[in-house]
Amino acid sequence: MSGLIRNILTLGSGALVAQCISLSMMPIITRLYGPDSFGIFAIYLSLTTLGFMASTLRFNAAQMLPRKNTDASNLFALSVTCVFIVSLLVLVAICAVLAVSDEGGTVSAQSYWLLLIPLGILIQGTHQTLVLWVLRQRGFHRLAVARISEAVGDRATSLAHGFLIGSGPLGLMAGRILGPLTALVVLFASTRNRTGWGLRTGCWSRPRVWALAKRYRRFATHSTPAMFINVAAREAPSVLLAVLFSPIITGLYALSAKILQGPMLVVGDALAKAMLQHSIERRDDSQQLADSVSLVVRLSLYIMVPPMLLVVCFGESIFGFVFGPSWERAGGFARILALLFVGGFLDRALGVLFDAFERQTERLQFDVALLTARTLGLCLGAWLFATPEAALSLMVAATCVVYARACAFQFRLVGQPVSSLLSSLGQALRVLLPSIFGIVAVSAYPGLSTTSTISLTTLILLLQTWAIFALEPALREGVAGVIGGPIRPRRARSVQ
Repeated sequence: MSGLIRNILTLGSGALVAQCISLSMMPIITRLYGPDSFGIFAIYLSLTTLGFMASTLRFNAAQMLPRKNTDASNLFALSVTCVFIVSLLVLVAICAVLAVSDEGGTVSAQSYWLLLIPLGILIQGTHQTLVLWVLRQRGFHRLAVARISEAVGDRATSLAHGFLIGSGPLGLMAGRILGPLTALVVLFASTRNRTGWGLRTGCWSRPRVWALAKRYRRFATHSTPAMFINVAAREAPSVLLAVLFSPIITGLYALSAKILQGPMLVVGDALAKAMLQHSIERRDDSQQLADSVSLVVRLSLYIMVPPMLLVVCFGESIFGFVFGPSWERAGGFARILALLFVGGFLDRALGVLFDAFERQTERLQFDVALLTARTLGLCLGAWLFATPEAALSLMVAATCVVYARACAFQFRLVGQPVSSLLSSLGQALRVLLPSIFGIVAVSAYPGLSTTSTISLTTLILLLQTWAIFALEPALREGVAGVIGGPIRPRRARSVQ
């Protein structure tokens, strides 16, 4: 158990530094780029994400499963080949669409940013494949370094473009291309310089690649549609809000979603990667795996609930102060979306169990339900109430129902009843009582100054951090393993 926590903290530390770099630059970037630029960038990001997540046909996830590194290396080659073919097909399709539109006089000069989509798919698809190869080799520190380099490349490019060239959406797109490219270079260097990490290109063979493609074909036939639908569900609001309302509304939504994704990007991905590797190694030890799943649920709530409470209580004030008055409405969007991202964090951390147990059919069913809930919720809310706030509220309610059913299924997958899920949620909420009551009480008192509000909430969060470490021995052991020394808080009753 402490090994899982140690790996999570190692990956999470790199993601934390990366997010600190990224978020510290956001107040400058939001003053260089307006909501309209963010709206167009959000559409580009949605289309690129949709492409690169499906471009590997999920063979990148399959490379975690074989016992032999030679088989995993052949799956790596298969995955990268799929990425290249998909990127080329997307490029041909976009060029054809632009050519036809240009003849009809319906394409504008601003539409040529679409040509950046296949480049983004190629770079990020190769990057996600290499990430899982390094994860298979337990290169957690190298992944942390790559994550930091990605953030530096992304933000440096966007800032340089904004100051030197202009504030159009191309600056944000260029950052999203050069950031992953920087991380890709760092990871490729690690595979060449670290003993045992080599990709063994000499063992690549077409017959073996074909045999492995048939062995893991369910990843292509079931997991890829599931991943495509999952990403479509996640990115649907960006596109639908532009269609139902305007690109400016999409820009406001994009910023609120990016800020709420902070904890997910800092720890959620680390939890998912460490849990994938942990669950594959311990598929035959159902009790230990069940304990790990319960721990991950509690950790997810410890990470997400306090910051989401701050957003719910002070959303508009935080966004208006940090990002400028024109972004204050994004804080209102964030208040609505807070519960959605708590559920999304849990789904991100536990969703790897579908791959670990090769349950791609069930993953596909849940992702179809997720896409349906989000699309119908947004469209029905826009039709009935004609406001983005109402549309987002209905989408959140429908999506959280799907997340709840997915979590219940994941617990049953490791041999635990739904009551175990409820028990884990209850244990976590008891530990979180200081922040729940404290933050709500501070927000309910109207006479506090800004300085007093910040001071009190900081004190509450520090108290909450102590309570979590005091009541979670596994977390203490994991931190001790990372920093190389013992942590001995006062004796406290464990919630396990």
